[in-house]
Amino acid sequence: MATDTPHAESTRRRFLRNGAVVAGGLTIGLGATGTAAAEAPNFQAGFWGDGERWGTKPLGELPEPNNKDSLDKLFFIPGQAPLSEAAPGNPDYNGGRWWAHTVEGVDEADKPVRSYADLQELDGLTIEEGGHDPIFFECPLLPYKDD
Repeated sequence: MATDTPHAESTRRRFLRNGAVVAGGLTIGLGATGTAAAEAPNFQAGFWGDGERWGTKPLGELPEPNNKDSLDKLFFIPGQAPLSEAAPGNPDYNGGRWWAHTVEGVDEADKPVRSYADLQELDGLTIEEGGHDPIFFECPLLPYKDD
């Protein structure tokens, strides 16, 4: 199989760059604790998605894509954890590639909004692109359990 195409080279560089970022983060974690390999992963509760809490590990900013359909919307709602448009197990989940949106007008009685379906049922909302820096970024959703 030939891999000398410009697309394959670009994909390979992106993989190596992202791998280096993750590896660098693990190296820092090991140096700081000295026992990271013996401890269970610590993914902080990051997002709501499809009715569940998900942990996350930020990987970095993404350039604005030509096709935003390759991203999931991530909704920043004041007073609660962000809400993902889709989560792992959902066929619409894009693997943790996000397009930030800000939501205004959610009543306190409706919080936390736990799923995109729940968000769509609320009336009187203002939803706008942005409100988070960066607007396009990558951080996968990972299993999370409250202790």
